[in-house]
Amino acid sequence: MGITATNKAILLKNETVTLELSRKDASLLSVVTADGVDITGEKKSFFALTDESWQEFKNEGLDSEGDTLILKTELGEVKIAVTVRDTYFIFEVLTSLPKGAYCLYMGNASYEYDIEDMNGPRAVGVAMTVTVDPEYFPDGYDKKTISRTFEHLEGAKGARYGYAVIPEKSRRAELRKLCSEIDSEKGIVMKTAGPWSDENERVQGSYIVTTDCSQEYLDRTLDDIAYLKVDHLDITQNNKKSFRQGDFEYVHYDGHEDFKARVTDRLTERGIQASLHTYGQYIDPLCHGLLSDPKWQKQLAVRGEYELLQDVSAESDFIPTVESTADLSDYYGLFTKNIPYVLIDGEIIMYKNAPDGFKVAERGACGTTPAEHKKGSTVYLLDGYFYYLVPRHGSELFLEVARKTAENYNKGGYTMIYLDAVDGTKQHCRLEERPYYIAKFTHEIIKHCHDEPILEFADMPASIWASRSRMGAWDMPLRAYKRFINIHHASNKGALRHLYNATLGWMALYPTADYYPGNHFIHYFHRDAIDHLGALSILYNYSIAYGLFNFKVRGWRRNIDRYHFYERLRREKYFSEEIIEKARENPHELAVVDKGKGKYAFVEKNYDRKRLYGIEEEDRREQSFENPFKKQTPFVRIEHCLSTLGHDPLILLPMDENRDVSEQLRSHYLGADFDITKRLTVTVRIKGNGRKGAVGIRLKSGKGNESGYGLLTVDTDFEGWRDFVLCEVDNGDRVELFEQGVHMYQIHHFLPNMFRFGFIEVLATGDVEGVRMSDIKACPQIYNVIKNPTLTVGGESVMFECELQSTDFIEWDGKRALVIDRYANEKEIYFSGTLTVPKGKYKASLSAVSLNGCPVNAIVTMGTDGKIIK
Repeated sequence: MGITATNKAILLKNETVTLELSRKDASLLSVVTADGVDITGEKKSFFALTDESWQEFKNEGLDSEGDTLILKTELGEVKIAVTVRDTYFIFEVLTSLPKGAYCLYMGNASYEYDIEDMNGPRAVGVAMTVTVDPEYFPDGYDKKTISRTFEHLEGAKGARYGYAVIPEKSRRAELRKLCSEIDSEKGIVMKTAGPWSDENERVQGSYIVTTDCSQEYLDRTLDDIAYLKVDHLDITQNNKKSFRQGDFEYVHYDGHEDFKARVTDRLTERGIQASLHTYGQYIDPLCHGLLSDPKWQKQLAVRGEYELLQDVSAESDFIPTVESTADLSDYYGLFTKNIPYVLIDGEIIMYKNAPDGFKVAERGACGTTPAEHKKGSTVYLLDGYFYYLVPRHGSELFLEVARKTAENYNKGGYTMIYLDAVDGTKQHCRLEERPYYIAKFTHEIIKHCHDEPILEFADMPASIWASRSRMGAWDMPLRAYKRFINIHHASNKGALRHLYNATLGWMALYPTADYYPGNHFIHYFHRDAIDHLGALSILYNYSIAYGLFNFKVRGWRRNIDRYHFYERLRREKYFSEEIIEKARENPHELAVVDKGKGKYAFVEKNYDRKRLYGIEEEDRREQSFENPFKKQTPFVRIEHCLSTLGHDPLILLPMDENRDVSEQLRSHYLGADFDITKRLTVTVRIKGNGRKGAVGIRLKSGKGNESGYGLLTVDTDFEGWRDFVLCEVDNGDRVELFEQGVHMYQIHHFLPNMFRFGFIEVLATGDVEGVRMSDIKACPQIYNVIKNPTLTVGGESVMFECELQSTDFIEWDGKRALVIDRYANEKEIYFSGTLTVPKGKYKASLSAVSLNGCPVNAIVTMGTDGKIIK
C-alpha cells in the first residue's frame, strides 16, 4: 500500500486496486483490481487542467514527493496530496490553479467491467468539499469517474475528492468509511443520508403535502391527516396560508416558536412530524424586511441594466429608459425567467411592459419607499423564477436565505426539509456551476441546523449525494397512472443504486376532480392502478407522498384504504426476501390477495383496456382483447364516457373533406383565447381506409399558457365515414402514436387551461393514405344515460340491470356487480348471465340503449388472474 514511483509511472496502491499513472502526461495506464483484472477503459489524463471550453492544457509530467503528487502543465504546477486508505484514496488540492486555468480534473477515467456482476468492482467518487463536483453518483453504473473543481468558485485550493474501486457487495460499508472522513465544516456528510439512509426508519416513512397550516385547516383536517397514517405533514411555503419563502415569516402565527407551540407540538401529539417545504434560495416579493434593506438589495440577481432617460418624481407612473425595452416578455409564468420588478437606487418598482421603458404598476414595491431618481441612474432589471426574486448566487444574501431556512427548521420543531425549486439554480448560473451552488446552499443549511434533518430535493446533482435521504418525489399524475408509475419505478432503480430510499410520491389517489367533469383531463385512479402502485411499494420498499386528499368525497377514503393495505404490509416487512425476489423477477403486473387467517400472497394480474366509440351502431361494438393466463371468468370494468347532442357547436378548425388529412397536418392558433369549459366534447367525421393508421387532435391553452394539453386519438382501420364524439383525453394511453419524446409531465401531469383555450393540432401516423376529416367542432358535454349495458364474449353474455350515467362505471367479478360514480359512491345492481374468456386473443362486444339519444362511447377493461407467487 502507498505511493511508489518507477521511471515510467507512479503507482497508487491499496488493498482493492492499483492505479498506474504515466509520469509523462498523468494519463491512466492501468486500473488493476486485487484479483489482477485490469478494468481500464478509454485512455485519459487522470489529472488535467482545462479552459472554459473544456479543452485540456498539455500535461508535461507527473512527479511525486512523499504523499504529494506534482502535476506539471504548460500553465504551471498543481500539487495534490494523496491519502491512501485500505479501500479508497483521498485527493486534496494543495495549491491554487495556475493563471489561465478554469477547471481541474481529478480522477478522470473510464472503465470496463460487468455492471451486472454484484461481486464485481465499482469505480466511484465522492465530493468531500462543496468545491468539488463529482458529476457521477457513487454507484459505478456509468463506468466513469471524474471530479471538477473551479478556481473562480471559492478557489480550488483545499478541494478534496474521495476515490475508490471497491466490490459492489461492500460498496455501502466502504462509502460509510470514506464519508466519515469528510470535514463537516467544508463538505457535506449526514448520518440520515447517503450511505446511512437505509438505517433511518423516518426516511422510509410517508407524508402528505399541504400549503395551509392555519388553525382552521388543522381543526378541519387533522383527523383526516392522522387517518392517512403519514409520518410527516409537509408544510409548503405559501404567502397567504403558511409562511413566506425567503424570510420564513408565518402568516397565522407570531414567529417560529408560536408556530411550534400551536402546530408542530399539536402534530406530535398525533404521532406526526412536521416537514419544512421551501422554495430553495428564492425570495417572495412580500419579504419586505429583506428586500428594503440596501445591504441585501445590492445582492439581488440582475438580468439586465438600463439607463434612466430623464429625471422621474416619486409619483411618476412611467420609468423611461435610454435603451429599448420592446423585447422584454410580458408573460410571467411559473417556469419563465421573468419577474416584473426593477430596482433604482433603493426603490423597487413593479412594472408593466412598454417599448421605451417601464410602465409603473406599483411604486415602492417590496417594502421600499417611492423616491425621486435622477437622469442617468441605473435601472436594474431584477432576476427571478417561479414568481420569486432570487439572490445573486454565492452572495451573502444567498447564504442568508439558507441560514433563515435552518433557523425556521430549528425553532419550528421540524424533522425534515424538502428543498423544492433548487432545480431553478441552472437559470441563474453557468450549467457547470449548478452542482457547486446547490451544494453550497445545502451545506449552509446543514451547518446551522441543530440536528440532522431528513433532506429531499427538487434537483439531484451528485455533489449533494451525502446529504440526500430519499429520491423520487415527482409531481402527481392525473391520468395514465400505470404508465407513469412504471416510468417512476424505472427511475427509482437509479435511486436504489445510489443507496437511497425511494418514494413513488407524489400521488393523489383521485376518484375524480371536482373542478372538471369526470374522466376528462383528470381520470379515476382505479383499484388495479392502486394494486400496481402498492405491489411495487412492497417489492422495493417505496414510501408514498400524498399530493391531495378530500375525505368529503368517499372515493378518497376508498382508494386510500386500499393503499393502506399495501403500506401496512410494507412497513411490517410481511413478505420474505425469497418471495420478494421471485415477485421482482415476475414479468406480469402483480397484486396482493388476502388468503384468510392473516395470510397474504402476490398474484399475477393482466388488465386489457380498450375504448369503444359509437356502440349504438352494431358494427362498432366490438374490440379485441387478450388473456395470457388460463380460461376463466374475468374481472370487468365498463366506464361510460361523456357525450353530446352536438348543439351550439364552435368550429375549432375547418378541414377540407376532399383532401387527405396528411395534407392538412398543422398546429393552428385560433387568434384568440376561448373559454370552452362548457364545450369540452369534440365532434368530427373521419373517413377511414381500413389500414393501420391513426389521427390525433391535440388541444392546448392559448399563448403564454401552454404547459399541458389534451390528446384525442382515433384509429383509422375502418372503411368509410364515421362520426366520432371525443371527450376523455388519451394522454399516456397511446404514447407510441403521438407522444414519443414528449416530457412525461406534459403527458401525465400538466393541465391545459380551457378558460384560455387557443391552440389545436392535427396529427397523423401510420398508413393514412385516403383518410379524411370534417371540421373539428367543440360542443357542450352531456351526461348521457345508457340502460342495461350487456357484454358478450363468444356465445356468453352478461347483462347489467341499471341505468348508467356518463362518468359512472360498472365493476363485476363474476359474483357481484357494482355501479360506482365518479366520487366512488357504490350501488350494488342485479346482473344476469355469465362470462368466461379463453386463453389468448378473443373479442368482446358491448351493447346498450341510449336514453338521451346521444352517441355512446365506453372504455372496457378485462382483467384476468395468473398464478400465486410461492
